[in-house]
Amino acid sequence: MKQKVSGLILMIGVAISTAQAQAEDFPACAAAAAQEFSIPVKLFQAMALAEVQGASSESKHRAELRNLYGPMGLGDPAIPLMASGLGVSIASVKEDACTNYRAAAWWFVNKSGGNQGDMWEAVTKFYYGKPAQANAHATARVKTIYAEL
Repeated sequence: MKQKVSGLILMIGVAISTAQAQAEDFPACAAAAAQEFSIPVKLFQAMALAEVQGASSESKHRAELRNLYGPMGLGDPAIPLMASGLGVSIASVKEDACTNYRAAAWWFVNKSGGNQGDMWEAVTKFYYGKPAQANAHATARVKTIYAEL
């Protein structure tokens, strides 16, 4: 039991250090996307960093197999709606990082309720499609990063 707790503490420490180091690498176009859609930049930055944090080459390969695209790991079924909402091509949402950030921000506000009510429910809805989810690991990861920014 102590080994599991120690390992978890070590993993959290590494994740926090990684998030702090990568916070400086948050693209200007991602911050602009957050501002365009009136999302708190710190929250959107935490969401973006949560995606980067799990972006090993193996997880990138798994993401491609699951039809997830771009730095925000956007799902294939939602991308046509995002593209239509932004008035851009599906290919640009998948292939252009800045458009991918804009699409994620658009989805967060227009489909996840990001500017209405509790922001953590919106984050959970962004990742899971509903405002409540048992074992919402993605939301927990975003909260941890958010607290450290």
